[in-house]
Amino acid sequence: YPLTAAAQDNDGRTPFHFLCKSLAKSCDTSMSWDKNSIERRMTRILWILYRKAPSAIIIEDNHGVDVVEYALEADMSMTFIRLLQDMVARVHVHNAKKKANRKLIQARSPLLQQKGSREGTFCMACD
Repeated sequence: YPLTAAAQDNDGRTPFHFLCKSLAKSCDTSMSWDKNSIERRMTRILWILYRKAPSAIIIEDNHGVDVVEYALEADMSMTFIRLLQDMVARVHVHNAKKKANRKLIQARSPLLQQKGSREGTFCMACD
């Protein structure tokens, strides 16, 4: 459910924010699990959320706090934080490529229209 994975509460937090914030609470309430076990489970959940709504990982809450900052505050391992940073970077790269492609298409659009009007009907398959 991509919409659920990207949903935001009244404070602008996504499931990613809640996941990263929950480690400290999980360790306090569950003495039978060690921090590594909890973090492994959280990593699985992180991948599920990321696959469903990757762009939600870059959303900041209403206070300007992102998921990496939540993870740092929750004292997550550097491995988990690096994974978060890598996911965030992937989304930014993907978004930059989409934006560049849109600009390229917009830049070419007037040229294609001019070419079509000069030669009668324009057919992309014919060129």
